[in-house]
Amino acid sequence: MKTAISYLLTVIIAILLIVLIILVILSNTILNVDFVFDRLKENNYYSLVEGNIKSGFENYMKQSGLEENVFENIYTEQKVKEDIGIIINNIYGIEEKTIDTISIKEKLESNIDSYLKANNLRLNEEEKKNMQDLIDKIIDVYYNEISHPVYSDMAKKVIPVAKNIISKSIPVMVGIIVALVIIIFLINIKQ
Repeated sequence: MKTAISYLLTVIIAILLIVLIILVILSNTILNVDFVFDRLKENNYYSLVEGNIKSGFENYMKQSGLEENVFENIYTEQKVKEDIGIIINNIYGIEEKTIDTISIKEKLESNIDSYLKANNLRLNEEEKKNMQDLIDKIIDVYYNEISHPVYSDMAKKVIPVAKNIISKSIPVMVGIIVALVIIIFLINIKQ
């Protein structure tokens, strides 16, 4: 009987150790904001996002009839990096900030105004409305490429909860494992 109990407790310890290892790996990888930032940098993620933003602008550039240089220099790679940092920090519950798209909007409006002045063009009311819609769509492209709102909103709900559960579970599991090892030891001493 004691051997069966020892065997059962050993199996439970093995299972708990496997779960504990998985939890420690999770807490040191995807649930660790520094790890995430390191992986983003390693994989050149910021440049990839910047490329995706430019690709997202292309369709609107063609439809607008504006020259490509109107859409240049409305944001920097540093801004992309900072805004991605804001999203990651929001997801991990470190801070609650929003992405500033006002500066991008102002730069784009300035570029459009400069283009219109350089080409002696005036917009009627409908064209002004269309131009404002274009600016709003460009801002949406930027925001969506930076934040991926569907995924970031879901992650923002899951990650802090998972971090909290895991941070509380690890010490409890270690305590249970130690208690089970002591029980096995006591069972085997009495034999």
